[in-house]
Amino acid sequence: MLGSHVASRISQPAVRRGGVRTVRVVNWNLLHARKDNDRRLEVVAKALEAEQPDIVALQEVSQSWLLQRPNRAEVLAQRLGFAWSFRATNGAPKLWEEGLAILARHSIARTVRRRLAGSQPWPLNARQVLIGETPLNDGAPFAVASVHLSFPKGGEVENLEQALDAADFISREVLARGIPAVLVGDLNAPPGALAVRALTTGEILGGDPPFVDAWAAVGSGPGITCTPTNPYTDAPADPPQRIDYVLVLQGPFPLARPVGARVIGNRPAEGGIYGSDHFGLVVDLELDTGRSDERAATLAAANLSARIADARWKIRALRYEARKEISRARLSLARDQSGGCLGRNPAQALRDVTLAKVRTAFTLSARTDNEPLVSAKNLDAAVRTGCGP
Repeated sequence: MLGSHVASRISQPAVRRGGVRTVRVVNWNLLHARKDNDRRLEVVAKALEAEQPDIVALQEVSQSWLLQRPNRAEVLAQRLGFAWSFRATNGAPKLWEEGLAILARHSIARTVRRRLAGSQPWPLNARQVLIGETPLNDGAPFAVASVHLSFPKGGEVENLEQALDAADFISREVLARGIPAVLVGDLNAPPGALAVRALTTGEILGGDPPFVDAWAAVGSGPGITCTPTNPYTDAPADPPQRIDYVLVLQGPFPLARPVGARVIGNRPAEGGIYGSDHFGLVVDLELDTGRSDERAATLAAANLSARIADARWKIRALRYEARKEISRARLSLARDQSGGCLGRNPAQALRDVTLAKVRTAFTLSARTDNEPLVSAKNLDAAVRTGCGP
């Protein structure tokens, strides 16, 4: 279900600094279903009121006619007097749905969406990117892409492919038109993960990075957005992590640059209530839309999409190699080790070997084409993944 609406009240614009147009963006994963839903939403609403954002991107936004739970983005939009747009990614209409949302101080003039590579069929585990375009005070357009990536066990390559697919969509829909934009959301990936490195460095795509990580550029401290001490976490054994991002789109020349970044919601409200199992992220941007060059933007978008296509083709080829090597190893084990375990989780073995190949192919520049991407020892270990005694 896709909704696009305007609340009844439009709040005042955010503060400007020295005449330079400043846009405040907030990102927050709301935690779609857990205890204290109403009280948690109130914590988020008060935090947003205090921050006075211009644009808010949300993930795990839930609604349920059966449970008489209104859309949480709608509740927040009405509270702020913002326009809002929602896209369900999981669930069944009327029974229960959760998905992505964008809230904007002014109208939402345009929305587009894409199902991401590797996403499972809705309603099981659909992953999408939702782009919303809003006019600023002077009518200049600004775009925000809200995304929530998956990261299954050993699924770093799938996470990378989804990130590349989202970046390609933004390149075609936004960069090509010379519009300042941010990619924001729960990437489910720490800063060193392949997905984040692909988007913010030249390691995987080559050339200039397509985005700047706002926190890495102007934030202070580790920028933790998930911690095991949060009572709503479903991963109490995990270490504190930074997995939520505001990534600023680059291009032939940056139309937006981060000037401030803060984590919010990282302290409990009265009664020990947090807004979510994630903390919110606030980023201030300075915009320069007067430098837009349509031809340069079109060429930059074509270049980025081509680099992404090359990387995705290479990943598919590496996965194909991994599948063939695993098949050969399983046959060898069957011949040479009677009664030997051939692996009870072939999907996980494929992930492990593919990940090793991708890491080697994209990050070790000293490797030659004649060197093996995965050692025999690692391959044997991958094939044996999941074997019992």
